[in-house]
Amino acid sequence: MNRTATAGRPTTSRAGSASLLYRRRRRRWPFVLIGLLVLALAGGAVWLVGFSSVLGTKQVEVRGITVVAEADVLAAADVPLDQPLARQDIDGIAGRVAELTPVESVEVTRQYPDTVVIMVRERTAVIAVDDGDAYLLLDRHGVPYRRIAKLPAGVVLAELNAGNTRLAEQVGLVAAALPAALRKRVEVITATNESSIELELTDGDRVIWGTADESALKATVLVKLLERKGKVYNVSAPHHPAIR
Repeated sequence: MNRTATAGRPTTSRAGSASLLYRRRRRRWPFVLIGLLVLALAGGAVWLVGFSSVLGTKQVEVRGITVVAEADVLAAADVPLDQPLARQDIDGIAGRVAELTPVESVEVTRQYPDTVVIMVRERTAVIAVDDGDAYLLLDRHGVPYRRIAKLPAGVVLAELNAGNTRLAEQVGLVAAALPAALRKRVEVITATNESSIELELTDGDRVIWGTADESALKATVLVKLLERKGKVYNVSAPHHPAIR
């Protein structure tokens, strides 16, 4: 009897262990299935966004242009259509469009489900140089970018060599610093070198500006000086201006 009782215990123990293991495995299966489902969904999402034509590029939208032709922007951008939107080389597109001379800066974004948006910031003219039968427009950085028949309002005529990029930049900084009301009073900005910038006003008065350094301060000082009678206003040292 003792042998029979003793021999039966391992059998009961093995059966119980097998049953426990089976129950544990049954409890794990839902988690395994959920994990597989998550992986499948993630893989499907990656394929859908990055490799399928479902979210492929169908159109390119150009914004912010008034001077640059849309066709020129699209040609420079060279956006590959039907390529998945997520795989578009946004930086490359922006870099190519930025090479257009009238363009100052570019921002390119993806607009799901199928559009690349190119936001262009064009250069704004602050000075113009007489170029024979037209005017050559330059922005605040002194970059020449457009020829136009008539001098636009708010753009100051400048007498300088537009090919001298450093000097053009300095004069552009001066013109950009002038408040609109003061800019209207400027007949022409002259400069033979970077330290000899002068303004000739519409009433014949002259302003000795000097260099482009502290141009914002010089403009503020000049506005106050012009309230006093004079023919020559010297703001080259804005902390010690002079009138004669």
